[in-house]
Amino acid sequence: MKKFKKSIISFFIIILLAASWFVGDYFHNFALNPQISKDGVTGQDNDGVEDTRKVENQKWFNEKAIEQDMKSVTGVNLKGYTFTHNNEKNEKWIIVTHGFTSSAKDAVKFIKGFYNRGYNVFAPDLIAHGNSEGKTYSMGGHDSSDLVNWVKKISAENNNPDIVLFGVSMGAAATMNSLNKGLPENVKGFIEDSGYVSLDEEFSYQLKKLFKLPSFPVIPLANFVTGLKASYNFGDVDAKEALKSTKLPALILHGGQDGFVPVDNADIAYNLLNSYKEKYIFDDAKHVKAERKYNEEYWQHIERFLVKAYSGNMTATTNFKNNLSNGDEEFGEDLESQTNSKQERGTELVLKHDNEENTSNRESFVDSFDYTSDLESSSNFKNIKSTLPSTRAVTKSS
Repeated sequence: MKKFKKSIISFFIIILLAASWFVGDYFHNFALNPQISKDGVTGQDNDGVEDTRKVENQKWFNEKAIEQDMKSVTGVNLKGYTFTHNNEKNEKWIIVTHGFTSSAKDAVKFIKGFYNRGYNVFAPDLIAHGNSEGKTYSMGGHDSSDLVNWVKKISAENNNPDIVLFGVSMGAAATMNSLNKGLPENVKGFIEDSGYVSLDEEFSYQLKKLFKLPSFPVIPLANFVTGLKASYNFGDVDAKEALKSTKLPALILHGGQDGFVPVDNADIAYNLLNSYKEKYIFDDAKHVKAERKYNEEYWQHIERFLVKAYSGNMTATTNFKNNLSNGDEEFGEDLESQTNSKQERGTELVLKHDNEENTSNRESFVDSFDYTSDLESSSNFKNIKSTLPSTRAVTKSS
C-alpha cells in the first residue's frame, strides 16, 4: 500500500513538473524565440496608418550604411551600421537602438532623422535581430552590455566623440540598463522612447492583457526556462538602479495611448532619475508612433535636448522669439527668462491633439518651448494662445 501511495505521489510530481516545464517553455518561446511568430504581440498596438517614408528610407539605409562587426557578451556575432558625414572624426554621434522583433534597418526613420540634422549615427542589430546571430531575444539584458561595448568601439575608432544614446521600446530598455555598466565619459546623455523599466513587470502586463492570466506561476516558470536556455533572468532587465545612479541628462518620450509598453513606465523612469530630466507624453500616440504622428514636435524636443546634453549646459535654450506668433518678442524674452529658471529642475509635458485633421496646419508655437502654469496666466500668453489651433500642451516642473 505504501509503495502504491509513493508511486501515485511520484506520478503526480512528474506530471506537475512536466506541466510546469510545458507552461514555462511555451511562454518562453512565445515571447523570446525568434523562430516563433510575434505578430500576436507586436500587432496589438498598430494604429493602422502606413508610414509613407518606409520604402524611401530603407533605400537610403542600403545606400548609406557601413557594416560593422562585434562579438556579443554571449559569444554570438553581432552586426551594426555607421552613417557618417564626410568631415572630421570628432563630430557628435548618436547611437540608435531598435525595438522588439525589429532591426537597425527598421529604425531608419530615427537614423535618418539624426543624420539629416548633422549627426553621425551608429545603429546595432541586437541579439537575434536583423543580421545579428542568436537563438533567444535578450530583451535589453545582454543587449545593454553589448551596447556599452559598441559605444566603446565607436569611441575608440572615432577619437572619442561626444555621444548621446537613443533607444526605442526594447532598445530604450537596453539603453536604460546600460547606464550603470561602464559607459565611457564621452557619453553625454540619453533619450528613451517608449521603453520599459522592468522586464518582469512588462511581461506580467502582457500576460494579463493577452491571456488574462496572473503573473504567478507563469512568469516564474518562463523565467526558469529562460535562465536555462538563454542564461539570464527577467529580473536582470530592470533599470531602476541604473536610473537612480546615472548622472547623465535624460529625455523621456512616450505615447499616451501606448498599449504595448504602458505610459506609466515614463513616469517611473522620470521619478527615479536624480539627474537632469525632461519628459514629454504625446497624448494620443500609440507605441513608438509619436515620431510619425507628432513629427515636428517630436524632433523639436530632441533638438533642444541635444543642445543641452552636448554643451553640458542644462539651461541652454533655442531662440524662443523666432517661434512666436504675432511677433511678440517682448513676451518671448520674458518667457525665455522664466523657462531658464525652471530648466534645472526638470520638465514634464503632455501634448494633446483634439482634432487630428488640424495638426498639419497648426502653429509650432505651443511646442517650441516648455511653459508652466504661471506663464499661462500672463495676458500676452492668453492673447497668443487664443489664436492657436487645437494643439494643447500641459507641463509640470519638478
